Amino acid sequence: MSKSHELHLMIGESINSAFEGKAGIKVVRDEACGGKQHIPLFLSENKKRENVICNVDLMVIKDNHISIIIEIEESNVKPTQICGKYLTSAISVCYFHAKENNKPVRMSKNVLFIQVLDNIKLPKGSVKIPQWIQIGERIKKVISDFHGTSVNKYELLFGNKGQFSGLEKALINKIEAHLT
Repeated sequence: MSKSHELHLMIGESINSAFEGKAGIKVVRDEACGGKQHIPLFLSENKKRENVICNVDLMVIKDNHISIIIEIEESNVKPTQICGKYLTSAISVCYFHAKENNKPVRMSKNVLFIQVLDNIKLPKGSVKIPQWIQIGERIKKVISDFHGTSVNKYELLFGNKGQFSGLEKALINKIEAHLT
């Protein structure tokens, strides 16, 4: 396990343990989260390299549709990175992979995007956490005004490997609530 991806791996293993194998559920993890693949999202259902918009850290597929996208930021927690991860996922339409017979796995009508930000490197008194909270609220506001995407729910969580039990509980609760 790479020291630089400990939180990714902890979250990946936790989500996989909690949800993989449940009826109609498939957990897809990238290498940092303990999986064995990249998770490319595409701008169209035409599987060409120029249509790849991003790779995500983890996805939960329910009934053969993308239901949840999870991004974990352990190092770059700047506003542009936070917003960019959401937007690139929000403008994508599907996922392709050989494990899915190279057929598009489309977004469900209501996709939840969960962003987990690692706060372990923040100095005492940092303004980052209040800033993150404001960014999360603004993204939710933009989603409520913007109806051109299936990625229409957003949650921002923050914590670190030392606070993992609380972070894990919040993450599992948000996923369970969305899947039911």
